[in-house]
Amino acid sequence: MLLRGVTHAAIGAAGVLLYEVLMMGEPEPEAAAMAMTVAVAGALLPDIDHPGSLVSRKATLVLKGTRLGVWITAVVLLVMGLYVYWPLMGVGLFMFAVSLVPHRGVTHSLVGALAIGLLLWAFAGSHVVPFMIGYLLHLLADMFTGGVPLLWPRENRIAIMHAKTGGLVDYLCLFVSLGFVSYWVANRVI
Repeated sequence: MLLRGVTHAAIGAAGVLLYEVLMMGEPEPEAAAMAMTVAVAGALLPDIDHPGSLVSRKATLVLKGTRLGVWITAVVLLVMGLYVYWPLMGVGLFMFAVSLVPHRGVTHSLVGALAIGLLLWAFAGSHVVPFMIGYLLHLLADMFTGGVPLLWPRENRIAIMHAKTGGLVDYLCLFVSLGFVSYWVANRVI
């Protein structure tokens, strides 16, 4: 079972906003918006290993929701990386590699988080903290819906509880997260 992508996105946005408010004081709305955007990307990325996930469907160019679609997209990105913008090669290789691993495997572990964090630091260092907040909050949230192999390659799943997708815990997390972000935005931007 996995939380819905919208819930992961909301948790990531709220988590990084809370971090910004507690650790940095009141962030400027533009800086907060950028941090939340990066955190949402981080909060969605662990599920890229599932072809039906929100992030995988959005990143796939054709045959959305299938591994074949992910592979075709990976090849397109590799070719574009050769001729247009070289970092796309890394994205293509990454998409192909994660399409070969089982869902809630390495991408849902501390090893996966560290690897992604190091890659991001190498290419976009200023966005590592908000991205990793989103990524790690995704792992924490998935501990409520069946657990994650946090200490991969050990297969033992660490779980807090076994809530169901679209159930009370899912909606509670969504509404609390959206409520916090909405409250902050309403009091700072408007």
